[in-house]
This record gives sequence, C-alpha cells and structure tokens, in this order.
Amino acid sequence: MDRRTALQGLVGLTTIPRIASAVQRPNPSRTADVIVVGAGFAGLAAAKALRAAGVEPLVIEARDRVGGRTCPGSIAGLTDQLGERVILNSPVTDISQDAASAQALSPNKSNSQNVYGIMLATFGRLPEARAAMNRAIELDPLNAAAWTNLGEYWTAGHDFSAARRALNRAQAIDPDDDDAHTGLGILDLLESRYADALAEFQKCSDEISGQEGAALAEYSRGNERQSQQAIEAMIVKHTADAAYEVAEVYAWRGQKDNAFQWLERAVRQRDDGLNFIAYDPLIQSLRTDPRYGAILKKLKLTE
Repeated sequence: MDRRTALQGLVGLTTIPRIASAVQRPNPSRTADVIVVGAGFAGLAAAKALRAAGVEPLVIEARDRVGGRTCPGSIAGLTDQLGERVILNSPVTDISQDAASAQALSPNKSNSQNVYGIMLATFGRLPEARAAMNRAIELDPLNAAAWTNLGEYWTAGHDFSAARRALNRAQAIDPDDDDAHTGLGILDLLESRYADALAEFQKCSDEISGQEGAALAEYSRGNERQSQQAIEAMIVKHTADAAYEVAEVYAWRGQKDNAFQWLERAVRQRDDGLNFIAYDPLIQSLRTDPRYGAILKKLKLTE
C-alpha cells in the first residue's frame, strides 16, 4: 500500500460501488447503525469509513444520483465533470466543514478519526491532525494507518523522536505496510541516515515508492548517477500517476525549476499526491519560492 491509499476513496466513486448501490434503492425496512445524510463526497467517505470499521451505514440522498456537486455534463461534445468538488478543487472552508460533519457522524470510531485527521493535514492543520490520530489510536491501538499518519505528521513537525516511535509502532503492527516503510525512509533521510533510508525504501512493494526512495537516498549518498537512473525510470513508466513524486525528488535535489514544472503537471493531472503539499518535508526547499504559494492558492489550500 502506497502513501496515497488512505486518500483515494475520498476523491472518487469507483472505489465504493456497494455504498453507491445502497443509495439508489432505499429499503424502508432496512436497519442501520448510522444514518448518513447526503451522498456527496463527504457522505460517501463517511459511509466508507463506517463500513470499514464494522458499522453499517444508511446513506440518504434526495437526488436520484450520488456524487453531490459532481455532475456529468458535456462541453463542446466532450463528456466532463461539471461542478466537481474534490479535495484539490474546493474552498478550504467547505472541505473542512464537510470533514467535520463526516467525523461528527461517528466520533467514537477509529477509522473515522483517521479520515478526519487526514483531511485536516491536507490543509496543513497538523496539531489538529495529530490530535485526531491520537484519538484514533486511543479508540483502536492496533490501527496501523493511524500510527503511520501520526508518525508522518510528527516528522513534518520536526519532532523526529516522536515520529520514529509512532512509525516503529505502525511497522510492528503491520511489518509489510509500504506507508510505514516510506515514512521511516523519509525520516531517515531527514536525520542523514541515508543507508538506512535506502534499506527502508527497498522494502516497499509499490514500484513508485521504491523508485522514488532510491532516487532520494542515492542522491543523498552522493550517487547522483543512480539517483538519475531511478528518477528517469519513474518518468518513463509513471508520468501519468507519479508527477508529484517526481517533483519531490527534484525538490530534494535542489532542482527547483524542475520541481515546479512537475508540480504544475501534478496539478493539471489532479495528482492525489498533492494532498501532501501543505506539510511535505521533502519539498521544504520550495516553500519560500513565490511559485509555491501560487500553487497552494490554485489548489485553494490557503485561507
């Protein structure tokens, strides 16, 4: 599982067909643990998290379709999504309110707190995101995803000791989780433990995570040729789905113009890796550049 997995269900309907079908034909005699009002992105995300936590949701939608403000239409003869509201194209206040509403539906479920924390972190609200992850862990101490996210948010906050404790705990719960390996690899990079970082990245089963990690770690170890080979391999195979990761590598290597070119590509492609942009330590070198603020503004990630 790569770093993006926890967010994918929040920005698309294809991952939750069972919930969508439940909306289409309501059954008056059906029982549910929680009623979710509205089948927009927030409602469907909440229902998905509830079901994953073993709580049966009932989604109620006044319209004859799911998706909320997502509305298929035609422009110049081409099918497109009109009025789309995904994380990267919505006002901060609207999404924050949606996330709070989704979390309020099930405040005592670990996975709901985890999803809520992810949404908060997307907008750079790290103290609140860490609080949500701590609550998720309190509700389920074996929630590996929450431990991993907590570790990443402590990494972004430069509390490396707390980050390592959380990431080690995540790895102890799920030794094969790519997210924990990636989180530890990034932490090792920041602490100049480059050989350890490379070893962690090499444990990733996801090809993109492994290639990006190699490009990052080899550059830091002084092996620029191997780093370049790794990033070129990413570009050849994953231009369409790893533009953000390519930008991370260029930012880490100090190649700002290349990094911004790939961030702009990521924006055009609606790359869900951009959900990390507000707190990602790998792109720290870009934050004082006016182009970084312009991208945040374009993504509506600023108040």
